[in-house]
Amino acid sequence: MDLTIDVNHVPWTHIGGTDGGITVRHADGTVLSALEYQAVPDMFDSSPAPSSRGRSLFGPCENLMGA
Repeated sequence: MDLTIDVNHVPWTHIGGTDGGITVRHADGTVLSALEYQAVPDMFDSSPAPSSRGRSLFGPCENLMGA
């Protein structure tokens, strides 16, 4: 996994890793505060339905790749 979350077009958080483990850090590699760390899953939980979350996250990529 290699995902960067931008806020106002500025890299904020990087989520990366493999089956062995995932790390969540600021885009510059520094550790998130407890509140920042909690904000990451909260962003994904804000959508009303899981299927719409997936569509909003991966829909643009699927369209670019022709899926």
